[in-house]
Amino acid sequence: MTDNTFPPPPESPAGAPLPPIPPAGAPIPPPPGYQDYTVPPQQYAQPRYAQPGMQPPPPTGPKKGLAIAALVLGIVAILGAWIPFAGLFSVVLGIAGLVLGIVALVKANRGQAGGRAMAIVGAVLGGLSIVVGIASTVIAVVAITDASDEIGGDWESLISEIEEGDSWVTADPTFGGAGDETTAAIPEGEPGSFTTPGVIGDGTVWTIEDSGDEWQLTIDSLETVEGFSGKVALITGTATPTVITTGDTSSWTTFPTIQAMAHGELVADTYDPPMNAIDPAYLPLYDLEAPAGTTMKFYATVGLPDGVTADTVVVTTFWDGESLYVSSAQ
Repeated sequence: MTDNTFPPPPESPAGAPLPPIPPAGAPIPPPPGYQDYTVPPQQYAQPRYAQPGMQPPPPTGPKKGLAIAALVLGIVAILGAWIPFAGLFSVVLGIAGLVLGIVALVKANRGQAGGRAMAIVGAVLGGLSIVVGIASTVIAVVAITDASDEIGGDWESLISEIEEGDSWVTADPTFGGAGDETTAAIPEGEPGSFTTPGVIGDGTVWTIEDSGDEWQLTIDSLETVEGFSGKVALITGTATPTVITTGDTSSWTTFPTIQAMAHGELVADTYDPPMNAIDPAYLPLYDLEAPAGTTMKFYATVGLPDGVTADTVVVTTFWDGESLYVSSAQ
């Protein structure tokens, strides 16, 4: 239990006035220097100190996400816009970059975002990629269309000439019949010319020269055999290289081409091979390689259109375009 009575007041120094007596019923004030220990002492908050090494977070600037995205899309789009057809994908990226660039630029002007310069560059690159991507694809389509039309036209012309019986490698006017001018080595009227062909199988040795190389040929037979899809003209003969200008052996590149005619017109070769095997003693034209003076047997085939029977063999130099005609007709 707490004692609330006060101790007797200290004595006043001599001559000092006494404190006034409080009125009746008023609380008696404590003497000077007295401390009331019944009241808890005042509490003070402990000061807070920052931990060593910690820094306050820096202030955040305006956001630049849209501007960066617009710039990246614009760069990727412009790089791929130059590739035909792939540029169409760049057009899509360019549209996205242009839209994001415009939105980012508007926000930057309002102070709601940063990256104004990146937004402008992204929008410009996006717009350019749209134009370049469309232009490159259109140019490629036009070029392909033109090339296709040109190839198609040439092919139709070639087919038309073959169907009409004309040669699409004609270098000799005598292919079409009589004429005053001829590139054939044999003059008109002489044996082996178009008007006076030689005779197949009579043993005549014909000398053919092309690109400096010289060959001696005989045309021994012309017969019709079965092919896989029709009839095939099978031509056989002998070939002997007599002059070789390059290397030690002959080359098929200077050997003349072998064609067939029917009733004065070149036969359109169907490239149908014979059904039965050919005697291995006979070589195809591309295997005629041997030293000078070597006699080799060769064969050539011409696929015949339906209802056509070959009656004449045409031997034509590849580079000079000179022709020899040897016929089975008597």
